[in-house]
Amino acid sequence: MLAMCCADGISRFTNANVKISYAPMFAVSGIGDETESFAELDYYTKSSINLLNKGNGYGLAGGISVGREDQIQPYYKYCVDLHKKRNPNIRVLDMYVGLKKELVGRGQERNYLYHITDVSENVWGVVLGKFTLMFSLAPEFIRRVYRSNPPRAQSLKPDHGTLQHPMLSNPCWQDIVDNSEAR
Repeated sequence: MLAMCCADGISRFTNANVKISYAPMFAVSGIGDETESFAELDYYTKSSINLLNKGNGYGLAGGISVGREDQIQPYYKYCVDLHKKRNPNIRVLDMYVGLKKELVGRGQERNYLYHITDVSENVWGVVLGKFTLMFSLAPEFIRRVYRSNPPRAQSLKPDHGTLQHPMLSNPCWQDIVDNSEAR
């Protein structure tokens, strides 16, 4: 069995449209332990920003997604300025751009729903949609493909109490922090 989990790949086998958005994210330092994580949404979406306090003075900051590559740098600079107004001690370590790929219908701007499509015999197409739906997508995929409930999950938390696990790679922000500390 093959499960394609890429909107681009699935669009080659179906008549679905793929919308690509770009999410500038940046790893930061200078975050106090008392700084709370937040997602500040605004009617004017360009003013929406978010921050995840990762502890030890580090965080992951961002804002909205933009629709074109030429909008990444201007929005990134604007977003950094918004964060510095809120937290003047923030220091940008580095930036990366997340790609959001969605299957959208005609006239749709966004599609938050996940898709599980039987492309052909033993080939499935899976597109996430809104990230927080991942936790319902995974068991639903098992139910559709194997026609049974998924097995109970085992914890990925190793015995020594950290969140690191040999089966999981670091997220981009952690690699940025690790590289900045190595300098």
